[in-house]
Amino acid sequence: MKILLDGVPGRPPPERWRKLAHEKVTQIDRLIANATTVNRLLLDTLDQKCPKLVERERALRDGRSGS
Repeated sequence: MKILLDGVPGRPPPERWRKLAHEKVTQIDRLIANATTVNRLLLDTLDQKCPKLVERERALRDGRSGS
């Protein structure tokens, strides 16, 4: 990655690669933020002992795939 982003010694880094890397960092940051939000929501739901979630867990455990 370092060579990809910094280029080869004696030559400047390719601007196209730097732009792509910045875009990828933005995408990864967004993915992490979304995953953190979903994780927090799931934990909050578990803490509240949500009946629908408990029913869903039982259905999965018993091998049923109902929604």
